[in-house]
Amino acid sequence: MPPRGSFDLDGSSSESPQICVGAVAGGAVFFAAAFGGCGAAVQGEHGLLHFLSQATGATLGAIAAVSMHKQDEAFGLLRACSIFGTAVVATALAFAVLPAGMDLGLLVASVITSVGAASVALLTDPDCPVDLQLSAWRPGRARVASRAVWAGSSPPVVSLRQV
Repeated sequence: MPPRGSFDLDGSSSESPQICVGAVAGGAVFFAAAFGGCGAAVQGEHGLLHFLSQATGATLGAIAAVSMHKQDEAFGLLRACSIFGTAVVATALAFAVLPAGMDLGLLVASVITSVGAASVALLTDPDCPVDLQLSAWRPGRARVASRAVWAGSSPPVVSLRQV
């Protein structure tokens, strides 16, 4: 394995690339703002087209950013629908909290929407960079049993294992 910080030019490394949390969040914010801006321009701020296009943009941006370096990984429909569902809930929250016509309201609503989409995209990824592993989203793992473990002063760790 090459030393940390060096480039593998021949592509012989078997190590999978790490997910950049900032890139996933940034991708979701960018696409939510771009799609949401188009929807707001067509139907107006806080309209149905603005709502759906912003949630769709955050979903597509999070999916694109979390899977950009994975050529062989299948992205399941259930995982995509869960990311979209969370983006819809986050968009509804943003529309309920933010007034229409607010300065930079589109950008703030895009950030709120992308928090939902990016968090679910990261937490359902097999190479999740945090200690929460949702193995139910991995291909071939249909049945799981969950258990929460409280380890003294550390925060709770949720582990899903195959039954």
